[in-house]
Amino acid sequence: MECWEDLSVTFCHDAVQQVQIRIIDTNNHRPQFSKLRYDVSVPEDTPANTEVLQISAVDEDEKNKLTFTLLSSTDPFSLRKFRLDPGTGVLYTAEGLDHETMRQHTLTVMLFLCLNVCIHNSYDQVRDQDIPVKRNLVRVIINVVDTNDNAPWFVDSPYSGRVFESAAIGSAVLQVTALDKDQGHNAEIVYSIESGNVANTFAVDSVLGTIIVAKELDRSKKDQFELIVKASDKGTSPLSTTATVLILVTVSDNAAPKFTEKEFSAEVSESAHPGSFVCLVTASSQSSLFYQIKAGNINNAFDINPNSGVVVIQKGLDYETTPDYKLIIQATNMAGLASNTTVLVHLKDENDNAPVFLQREFTGMISESASVNSVVLTFESTPLVIRASDADGDHNSMLVYQIVEPFALNYFAVDSSTGAIRTITTLDYEQRKVFRFTVQVHDLGRPRLFSEAAANVTVNVINVNDCPPLFSQEVYEASVLVPTYKAVEVVKVNATDADSNAKFLFSISEGNIGDKFKMDPSNGVISIQNVTQLRSRYELKVRVSDGRFANTATVKITVKENGEHRLKFTRDSYKASVQENSLERKTLAVIAAVGNQVNEPLFYTILNPDKRFQISHTSGVLSTTGIPFDREEQSTFDIVVKVTRQDQPDDVVHVLVAITVEDENDNTPMFVNLPYHALIQMDADEGHVIRQVTAVDKDMANDSEGPRIVYTISEGDAFKQFSVDFNTGVLHVIQPLDFETHPAYRLSVRATDSLTGAHSEVFVDIILEDINDNAPEFLSKSYYANISEASMIGSSVLQVVAKDSDTGNNREITYQLVEEQGKSSDYFTIDRTTGIIKTAQMLDHEETPNLKLTVRAIDGGIPALSRDVTVSIDVIDLNDNAPIFTKTLYEVTVNELAPRGHFITQVQASDADSSDSEKLSFSIVSGNEDQSFAMDKNTGAIIISNHRRPHMLPLYNLTVSVSDGVFRSTAYVKVTVIGANFHNPTFPQVDYVVELMENSPVGTLVMEAKATDDDEGIYGEITYHIVNEFARDKFSVNENGEIVTLESLDRENNIEKVIPISLIAQDGGGKVGFCVINVILTDVNDNAPQFRAAEYKATIASDVPRGTSVARIAASDMDEGSNADIYYAIEADIESVEENFEIHPSTGVIVTKESLIGLEDELYAFFVRAKDAGNIPKQSVIQVYIRIVSPEVPVPKFVEPHYRFTISEDVLIGTEIDVIQAESEQPVSYILVRGNTPESNRDEVFVVDRDSGALKLEKALDHEATKWYQLTLLAQSKHENREVVASVSINIQVKDLNDNKPVFESDPYEAVIVENLPAGTSVIQVRATDLDSGTNGQVVYSLDPNQTYQEIAELFAISGETGWLTTLKELDREKISKYTIGVLATDRGDKVQHVTDAKVVVTVADVNDNPPRFTAEIYKGTVSEDDPPPSGVIAILSTTDADSEEINRQVNYFIT
Repeated sequence: MECWEDLSVTFCHDAVQQVQIRIIDTNNHRPQFSKLRYDVSVPEDTPANTEVLQISAVDEDEKNKLTFTLLSSTDPFSLRKFRLDPGTGVLYTAEGLDHETMRQHTLTVMLFLCLNVCIHNSYDQVRDQDIPVKRNLVRVIINVVDTNDNAPWFVDSPYSGRVFESAAIGSAVLQVTALDKDQGHNAEIVYSIESGNVANTFAVDSVLGTIIVAKELDRSKKDQFELIVKASDKGTSPLSTTATVLILVTVSDNAAPKFTEKEFSAEVSESAHPGSFVCLVTASSQSSLFYQIKAGNINNAFDINPNSGVVVIQKGLDYETTPDYKLIIQATNMAGLASNTTVLVHLKDENDNAPVFLQREFTGMISESASVNSVVLTFESTPLVIRASDADGDHNSMLVYQIVEPFALNYFAVDSSTGAIRTITTLDYEQRKVFRFTVQVHDLGRPRLFSEAAANVTVNVINVNDCPPLFSQEVYEASVLVPTYKAVEVVKVNATDADSNAKFLFSISEGNIGDKFKMDPSNGVISIQNVTQLRSRYELKVRVSDGRFANTATVKITVKENGEHRLKFTRDSYKASVQENSLERKTLAVIAAVGNQVNEPLFYTILNPDKRFQISHTSGVLSTTGIPFDREEQSTFDIVVKVTRQDQPDDVVHVLVAITVEDENDNTPMFVNLPYHALIQMDADEGHVIRQVTAVDKDMANDSEGPRIVYTISEGDAFKQFSVDFNTGVLHVIQPLDFETHPAYRLSVRATDSLTGAHSEVFVDIILEDINDNAPEFLSKSYYANISEASMIGSSVLQVVAKDSDTGNNREITYQLVEEQGKSSDYFTIDRTTGIIKTAQMLDHEETPNLKLTVRAIDGGIPALSRDVTVSIDVIDLNDNAPIFTKTLYEVTVNELAPRGHFITQVQASDADSSDSEKLSFSIVSGNEDQSFAMDKNTGAIIISNHRRPHMLPLYNLTVSVSDGVFRSTAYVKVTVIGANFHNPTFPQVDYVVELMENSPVGTLVMEAKATDDDEGIYGEITYHIVNEFARDKFSVNENGEIVTLESLDRENNIEKVIPISLIAQDGGGKVGFCVINVILTDVNDNAPQFRAAEYKATIASDVPRGTSVARIAASDMDEGSNADIYYAIEADIESVEENFEIHPSTGVIVTKESLIGLEDELYAFFVRAKDAGNIPKQSVIQVYIRIVSPEVPVPKFVEPHYRFTISEDVLIGTEIDVIQAESEQPVSYILVRGNTPESNRDEVFVVDRDSGALKLEKALDHEATKWYQLTLLAQSKHENREVVASVSINIQVKDLNDNKPVFESDPYEAVIVENLPAGTSVIQVRATDLDSGTNGQVVYSLDPNQTYQEIAELFAISGETGWLTTLKELDREKISKYTIGVLATDRGDKVQHVTDAKVVVTVADVNDNPPRFTAEIYKGTVSEDDPPPSGVIAILSTTDADSEEINRQVNYFIT
């Protein structure tokens, strides 16, 4: 230790001087350790050069250097295991440790101090020079902690054992034993069964290793088990080993016989002869067996061989009597022990009965208006059904009906299964009124049997108005000349009707603007009705109806002006008169026209003809026809006469003849406002006005003659109690009235014509008022009736009758229907007087099964009283609707192992006809040829039949029918038979190599990777998926395993040269198979050669010998093979270039061809062409400059012919690689050629100092992108202002570093595994790639220690080398349906390791291993008896199912 102190020294003369004194430290302290003893624990798997302990010490002396050394150990072996850093005191491991070899190392560490020079000899001792050394010692104890570095090992492997089939559950079979060299938890062993434990038949004690029976054994199913038992230690990272255990299931000597099947089944024909073989029953036992039939052998129909167990027929069988037998077979061994089994014998029906018609004659009727497919009815309005029966059963009793006569097949069809007759075309009563044909029937048995005789069928056609009237032409045209007159006939339309006795009704439906025309409804004559403001043209739509059908036609009417014509009438108009009631034929006028040629005839016509007038066609004489006229009906007539010329029909003129009918007094007075009733009080006063009667006379009146009509009472007034006003007809009371004597009067009042004495009489009923105090009363409180829905319109339903206790008009009753909201009254009418109710519309039971009417009876009182009654009418259903299935397609699945009688499904149907809802009959029509299924004809339930085969087809397409006896409907039942999913999809190869031409178009087929699965049904249906994302972007796979491209691929793209496709094949049950397809892209010549430089320059002395290399032209081609073989050629415009130089076609070296002397200072510029050897070659050219100089011109010369460097890819930018210089007498500048490819410095990754030639890194390197660089360095100098160039090649290798992480081909992975599969099942293979090279690119797989579920490590394992993920235990979807497993990919870098994680999502596919269960044993519900259907919810049924997959939880409910 060295110290300095400052002292002040005072001199006598008061002067002060500073004195510095240095104190020199001496080594007088011993170094001290921080601890008296060091104890440390080190795991035995600690690698070499790992720091174990930091030994620290202090020394109070200054500036002394402490030195540590290992002095000794209790075991010399320990000194080799550790090393101590002398300067820092850090203790390191020197070699690997082993807890099992040496558990503790005891070391002695010495510490001493060096003041000057410390010299270490080979014995790690220290000495100093001339200065004493202080030492110290400390003990270091290193405990080697055990790690789990030893896997367990089985003492005796493989193991084998035997177990009796009758062994009880829990019985021990054998014990396996494993040991572990580790200690503690690392040596504690847990046993488990890894695989081979089919159906979990065995279990192993996890501690003792004892294998016991876990389930009942059955040798018939499996008599040998090969178990893989795993022994795992409990280390932090458990290690394990496996052993094979072979267990044979044997039979005990004292065990009862065991049949090979719990139930046997057989099928024999009912026609089989006695002695025919039925089946063989077998049982196993250690001694011989005796067989016998114990029960079920009805009528001793069968016998069994007591020794062999062969069952044979003993007596004749009859399917119709006993269709099946259930035999109980007993086997007894020599020890007297017996066992029973069941033999189900099903008889196969033979077709030995022909169909028989229930009757020989069938008669029906149908309206000719019935639509196609209408059912023919009987006279009782029920469908006509041809019926037959067959004594056979099942398929043999199914009947097919056929119409025999070909002509009848044009009109009718018979339902092949029900026998209902229907029309297939429209019928016409006018063409054929009766059809007679026959129907034959046969069954579907083999051979087919027909009835002995066919049935006779007669169908009567009922006539209806079914033909529409037709106009004689579609368009009529007519013209009208104006002026014209009312009733002038314009045109007459004609119509016909194919129906007989058709009556027509004509009318104008459209176009009659202003009602200018009218049409006679009976004869179709259109005439003028209104002559004012006629338009020039009218287009009328006329309609003709026969009461049901109608038709229309068009009538085009042109209105023309009657212009100037040569013809003229002698008068503008004519007038005439005729006497009323005259029968005389009278000439009214002679119509004369002028303007015609001499002797040219004129023709006269009446335009508005009337049967009472006629005109001579040539003379124009207008006269009456003798038909009397009635002035009161029509007093005047305007007759329009037309005259035309023979040769000019267009020269037409009209004239009006006005005719007046002269009146004759020929009418008697006529009373109006009839009838006459009066109601008066019986105490009416004298003079009381009763009422007025009125009469009129149609004859013309003459005011000068006075009143024409006078009124008198002619009869009924015996007591002179009434009077009538002579002129007005007003009746009065003139004497008191007596109700008891005369409650009513009937007066006869006369109206007399005062001129002629003609008279008329009328009754006047006078009723003394009786108060209307009684309403009508119906004879019944309510009425009920029923009527068939087939009844025609106008059919009588019933009659209602009411009575009234009043008198007179008060008791007169009329009936009417009361309109209600339901509009039931629209379907019926009622006769007002009689009360008879009739149908007004066709009825439909399905639409309105019952109707309620309210009928009202009204009396004649004032005010009137009424009473209502309810009439209930039920519409009787007619079978006019076919039953309908609730679905057209039923899809069900059934396990192939389902027993006979197992319920499959229930088809349901409904019939709109209520009367047929209980008559529906179901049957299987086709698809059940092997009779695997049976159907309940009443309920529609389908079950596995007793005739099912041991092995069912994977798919059945059943056609089922439902019939109501007339109509039939069909539906389809698709039954998918599901077999057990025993097999995984398997590819023929695990690895494929396939070549694909680059640039192939999208959709190109790469290959067909077809997997197979031996399972049937959905478990044999395979779908394919591409796992890795990169391949999934490039390719797609279809359901046939055909892999096609999704995009065009480029081989020159490094990542596309070889593309692995990880393919999964998955069956319908979730089991999978894997393969890898390596797609190698083959080359297409799609790249031209690329030169490494933009141009080439060279300088050469003229005295070089011939053949001297001048320059090397280098090009590369990204293609491969012949497409990348490059050939060089010189292309020059001047001949001297090829005279002096040539190029090697393969190497690209340009050499001198001749002596160059005399060519000094010449510069040759030419091109070199590089062309590849592809089928369609590609090429490139580059400029080359060669300068020839004299020998004395100094040319730069590089020291080396070429340079090679190796650098790491992590070299920093700016690093100087080397200094490359050329020797030259002149100053030199350096240029690094920039090529056309990455390897030739296209991206200027490297640069060179122009003056010094220092080669430096300009940009970052990436070994994965470019592993080699081939550079060209130019050295340029000048001689006499001319450029002189030399070049050299530089090769730079980029050394790889571990700078890339592994990359998983997919993240996340998606996998499916079926629950309950044994341990060791492969789940999926994960793959990761690392772009680095060597060990840096090698990948090791492991499970992520940090998982979502802690139990993942116990359920799954992954292969570190292959990446295969497998199960360690059976999985249960009901516990966990999906696992997300973290996997790691770690590279094997020397210094640093990169880790990448990915997720594997494993979906556990459900197996339908749990049946649905009702939540209650009994459900109760209530419904009111008057609730209309549907009545709503009665009860809610619920079930539970332990399965988790929805498809396995779906429940179908059936009412059985």
